[in-house]
Amino acid sequence: MPLVVQLEANCSNPNCPYLHRMAALVDVRGKGQQIQGEVFRVDRAGLKALDTLEGYSGPGDPENVYERKTIAVQLDGEIVKAFVYFAANSRPHLQELQDGLAETVAEYTLDMAKGEVKPGFEVS
Repeated sequence: MPLVVQLEANCSNPNCPYLHRMAALVDVRGKGQQIQGEVFRVDRAGLKALDTLEGYSGPGDPENVYERKTIAVQLDGEIVKAFVYFAANSRPHLQELQDGLAETVAEYTLDMAKGEVKPGFEVS
């Protein structure tokens, strides 16, 4: 599944306070590359906070920015289930890729995630 990252800072997630090189995992199997990332254990409050950040209201909600799904991941040589957030609408991300405005990556790095605070947001 491709992890699509914009080449220039441009975050369309209305819940994200930063203008950065937004990443979107696209649920299109057989494209992209194997992705490296981190797995976190969170409690219900943490999951709710992540859902809010990712604009996820529940399965199939038409207002979702991202869809939360369970996939199998390799963790310390073992296969475990983990939640991931896929772009609810993959079309714009795939179009950016086709237009040369984005790339697929194996890892979303800190320098890609860094950015300025968007107008109208305050971060403490």
